[in-house]
Amino acid sequence: MSSKIKIACPHEMGEIKIGKVASDYHPLNKREIANLLDTAAKHRGNVTAVSEVQVRLNQGIAGMTCPRPVTGKVADKLNELDNLFMKKYKEGSSPDTVDRLYQIMTRK
Repeated sequence: MSSKIKIACPHEMGEIKIGKVASDYHPLNKREIANLLDTAAKHRGNVTAVSEVQVRLNQGIAGMTCPRPVTGKVADKLNELDNLFMKKYKEGSSPDTVDRLYQIMTRK
């Protein structure tokens, strides 16, 4: 599995020093979210691949930063998205999963 699912943050690309907060927001549309969920399902059991998908979904949250926020609205959305993703990864996606993830990502 290629690590081209997630987008490298400015720290990983050497653009800014470690420790400085940088934007790590890369919007996703519903089709891209659906494709990421399909990728996770196809790579079930491959922790690295599923982690890449989860990170890329996180990057779709409006206001996402690197390092990841631990408090505030973005952190709350991050936790909600991660919980929903893992639940649906374990149980299987339902027809509304893409919409629910998109709503979390774009909620103000």
